[in-house]
Amino acid sequence: MRQTAVLIGATGLVGSEILKYALNDERFLKIKIFVRHSTGITDPKLEETLVDFDKLGDWRDEIKGDVLFSALGTTLKQVGTREAQRVVDYDYQLRVAQAAKLNGINNYAVVSAPNADPKSKLAYTKMKGELERDVLRLSFSKITIIRPGLLKGPRAHKRLLE
Repeated sequence: MRQTAVLIGATGLVGSEILKYALNDERFLKIKIFVRHSTGITDPKLEETLVDFDKLGDWRDEIKGDVLFSALGTTLKQVGTREAQRVVDYDYQLRVAQAAKLNGINNYAVVSAPNADPKSKLAYTKMKGELERDVLRLSFSKITIIRPGLLKGPRAHKRLLE
């Protein structure tokens, strides 16, 4: 049976690769992406929706499919404060995961970080650990947590030492 994939973070380094693979994977009939800015990609399988992540209530009911890929994230340099980074890397991701669960998505995959631990002394790995812990509590039928090492590749913004 061909599935519908839902993806947040499709314009980032990892998310754009997930999108490429999903578009070429015959298991997926449709790929629904929720983005702040258009990817510029046109494909018959792609359904792109421009959203404001602060207004999840406006589009929460559209988060429907078979699997949610969550690759949303930002950098401290881009947003300026740990609090603003947490909004993107924790709050938005958890809220979308909660909506996906309520809408019947049972398979969830999230891009996390090495050494993610809710008890970490480092703010970033602590935040990622808290996200993992709280997503696990949602009890999806299948959860995949990806903890990549250093991510190298073309980026819109330089991330030296971040």
